[in-house]
Amino acid sequence: MSCLILVRHALPNIDPDVPSVDWTLSVSGREAATKLAEALAGYSPRVVLGGPEPKVIGTAEIIAEHFGLRARMVPALAEHARRSAGYVSQADFEAAVGLLFDSPAQVVYGEESADIAHERFASAIDRALAVQDNDSVLAVTGGTVISLFISRRGGIRPFPLWRSLRMPTALVLNCENWKIITSYHQTSEFPKGSSATTPVGVICQTLRVTTAPRLFAAAEVYNIGIRSGRAARSSLWMASPDAYWL
Repeated sequence: MSCLILVRHALPNIDPDVPSVDWTLSVSGREAATKLAEALAGYSPRVVLGGPEPKVIGTAEIIAEHFGLRARMVPALAEHARRSAGYVSQADFEAAVGLLFDSPAQVVYGEESADIAHERFASAIDRALAVQDNDSVLAVTGGTVISLFISRRGGIRPFPLWRSLRMPTALVLNCENWKIITSYHQTSEFPKGSSATTPVGVICQTLRVTTAPRLFAAAEVYNIGIRSGRAARSSLWMASPDAYWL
């Protein structure tokens, strides 16, 4: 059975003075992308694609190398266009993305509507799948277009899905019914000998396999419990204040 693997990029170097579209992968992001590639070894995608953003194509290149492939940059796989939006607070960013999902036909955030972003992204995915026929395709991009695509193909609400996506996260979809088969995401567990104060690059980052029902259950818990820290313990999502909303 062929499958589509959609990957949200790994953690970038965050610079408020630089548009997020130009951010590059951080050291910990590169390490996490390598771990994710190892976790996806059983799927053996025939092609690895990525959007044009440095943090996206950088993640794609790391994953592709693991499979002995070269990542191919596809401009239409870019994240929702919002270069003009600038760096904003976590609350303002979530409100803007929520408005984007709620008003899909209108340009309410950034330079394109949710409908236009989805049409661009979905057309590129469909072309890639048609070329590969029955082979699996892996595509790296941003969380917004992933959520738009899956919500419209699989009948899932986009905002809770968007909030559940860590950096990186891989969602494996059945191309026949567009249901999520499995997800892989970074956890917030610390290995023995380390703690929350240990530098991120020092911590051995792990990945957890989650089936679709637990993915969305975790998303709901995360939405209501992050401030108290309960979500990090119960759902094992990475709970870094800088990492979970970008």
